[in-house]
Amino acid sequence: MWYKGCRTLLLLHTPINKMKQTLIMSNTTRAFTLIELMVVVVIMSVLTLSIVPSFSSYLKNQNLKQAQENLKSDLRSIQNKALTGTSSDQLVPLTTGDPARYWGVQFTNGATGFDTFVSAAQTDCNVAKINTTNLKITGGATVTSATCATSPCCLFMDMSDGDITASGMAQSICGGDQGITLTAPGAATPKHVCFNSHGLIYGD
Repeated sequence: MWYKGCRTLLLLHTPINKMKQTLIMSNTTRAFTLIELMVVVVIMSVLTLSIVPSFSSYLKNQNLKQAQENLKSDLRSIQNKALTGTSSDQLVPLTTGDPARYWGVQFTNGATGFDTFVSAAQTDCNVAKINTTNLKITGGATVTSATCATSPCCLFMDMSDGDITASGMAQSICGGDQGITLTAPGAATPKHVCFNSHGLIYGD
């Protein structure tokens, strides 16, 4: 009986002791002071100010890179139209001219877009054209003055084999090949879309 009574008292007192320990621990818990919180806020502000410009520059460079990829894709699509003979059954000028033989692309220094067209000759940008369409360059990119030696300048893609002939383009932009140079505000370095006479289109 005595053993059972002691056990009962022990069980009754155990939760009370635990509550006392919890209250003592909670009372001794130390909170952050206002000065400590202010120091943390200042450190986070400094880190944020140092990261934001770098991230902004990264985004602008990525946008320019995406514009380069989109322009490569557009030029390859135009080249594919040439290879498949799209509009080859038309005359340039319409009804009275010669059969269409080339798909062309015209660039102007400083422009944010370019024109596509179909022609029967590849002498220069003044040739007679049909099916002219304007396409925008994405990402806020523009064609730089390094692209055209004589603005505007043109590419002609042969419908027979996809070979590329340039007129008025600057020389040796891409290690010996010609190309289109793109730039955008805030981007660190320009990007190039290059091509050679055999019809290869690639980026730098």
